[in-house]
Order: sequence, then structure tokens, then C-alpha cells
Amino acid sequence: DVYVNMVKTSFEHFSEVAAASASLAAAGFRPIPHLPASRFRARVDLHDLVARLVDSGVQQLLVVGGNDLPERLASGTCIYAGAGGLLQQEADELRRRGIRRVALAGHPEGHPGLGGRSAEEASMRLLEEKV
Repeated sequence: DVYVNMVKTSFEHFSEVAAASASLAAAGFRPIPHLPASRFRARVDLHDLVARLVDSGVQQLLVVGGNDLPERLASGTCIYAGAGGLLQQEADELRRRGIRRVALAGHPEGHPGLGGRSAEEASMRLLEEKV
């Protein structure tokens, strides 16, 4: 398994993620791209991207909220309220398009987006919301 990080904040960067995933799959690896919920302005954007990723050999995703989630939600440039929100709305669609597994991430050491709650409390609540 090779995790493919979403290192740029632009939606267009997913083209590079899909290309890297295709190269990894062609070399016999299982690519697992990061899928930040904060990158999506519309459901169709997610659906089209997942189709491209599956065509690139992806069967598993690492779904995260995205470090810029609070700002994107506040500005109205994101439709999913984090990884949990994306999964609640799109789990059936992900399966239908060929995604077989979804990995989740937590931040037990703390994260600026945890809203002032203790890291343990916030992380447990976020993980509970995701599943």
C-alpha cells in the first residue's frame, strides 16, 4: 500500500494524484490517495474525481477533513462538514464507483482545527462521527 498525499490546496492537484496513483498501480502497488473533504464545492466534483481515481487503479481512499476545512466551510467553498460528513453523504456512491475500503485519520496529539477541545476528546468525537 502506498498513500498518495494531497499536498496542494487546489482541486486541480487531483490530476497529479490520479497520475501518481496510475503509475503506482501499473508498478504493482496499491495506491491510496488522500481525499480531503475540504476540496469539494459540489457532489459531482467528488463523483467525477472518484471515477478518475478508480480508472487509475484506486480501490481504497484515506478520507480526511483537510487542514483548511474551517476556512472553506466559512467561505462556502466546501460542501462536506469534514470526513464524517463526506462519508455520511457519499458512502453508497463510493461503493458504487468501485471504492472497496476507506481509511480514516485522527489527531491524538492535537490539531488547530479541534476547536479548543482536548485532543483526546476532540479526536474521539471526530472518529465517532466518521464511523
